[in-house]
Amino acid sequence: TRTKGPTRNVLDGHVHGTPRDRQPGSALKPFTYLSALEQGMTPASVLWDVPTEFPPFGPKSYKPLNYNGRWNGPVRIRTALANSLNMPAVKALKYAGIQNTLDLLHRAGITGLQNPPGYYGLALTLGGGEVTPLDLTTAYNTMASGGTYYAPMAILKIVDSRGNVREFRPEPHPNAINSDHVAIVTDM
Repeated sequence: TRTKGPTRNVLDGHVHGTPRDRQPGSALKPFTYLSALEQGMTPASVLWDVPTEFPPFGPKSYKPLNYNGRWNGPVRIRTALANSLNMPAVKALKYAGIQNTLDLLHRAGITGLQNPPGYYGLALTLGGGEVTPLDLTTAYNTMASGGTYYAPMAILKIVDSRGNVREFRPEPHPNAINSDHVAIVTDM
């Protein structure tokens, strides 16, 4: 039996999770810092990891915490990313701009996240927007490819009964993300 609905794809009771939206948690932080680098930050830029309250996008103000409940004072973005600190990532997103960061994510291969910036707010960098595992893998592949985007492909080649090979190669989109910035974030 096969059941298909707007948010699920079920085959014999098994859910195929690859095309389903999931909250990515901190997996978007490297892209936030890439966006911040595009806007002028450097690995030596300092962000304050201190309790901060941001104006509300909705009914309440936003007060993110670090996973360990501690604050680290002034930290360079290199240290903030390496330690997955939440407050500096939120401040980097505020610096970079939510729309700029969404644009970078789309260039990297994220096809979702199509709502306006106010829908996600500053929580975007902490997983406040849902993406598919396939999109997230594609975006990380763009980083691993030095900033070149390759569309995901399920079939790379077909060999017919005579041994003839038909290859499928994704078209590269060089410089989807600045390769110098990718190298910096990868090093961080």
